Amino acid sequence: MHDFAFYNAGIDDATGPRRVLGLARRVLRRILRPMFFHQEAIYRDLQGQIDRLSAQLQSLASRQSATEALGWDYVAMARRLAAIEDALADRRPEYPIRIGPDHRIDPGTGEGIPAPNPAARDAARIG
Repeated sequence: MHDFAFYNAGIDDATGPRRVLGLARRVLRRILRPMFFHQEAIYRDLQGQIDRLSAQLQSLASRQSATEALGWDYVAMARRLAAIEDALADRRPEYPIRIGPDHRIDPGTGEGIPAPNPAARDAARIG
């Protein structure tokens, strides 16, 4: 907590001839007291604004760090995806595979093989 009542400093400490100076300061303080109270209210308002802006700044800083982390996560994900694409490109055969309704890909070799004919399969089971 800030003490904005600066006009109370050093009045009761004086002894000896400095006490006369303290008396003059008290009289001057009585005359200027309304301005001092107004100035103190202004200082308190400004301190409140500074506190609110500090809280907003901290919030923005945390949001910025979260945004930066999201950006780096995106970069890491893109790099991993590129590595996966490169690995898949290395495994893919060089020749094009023609895939039609009567063909399928053998997962072991990656080559296209004809799909079994359902009618022939059923005939083999019956016979």
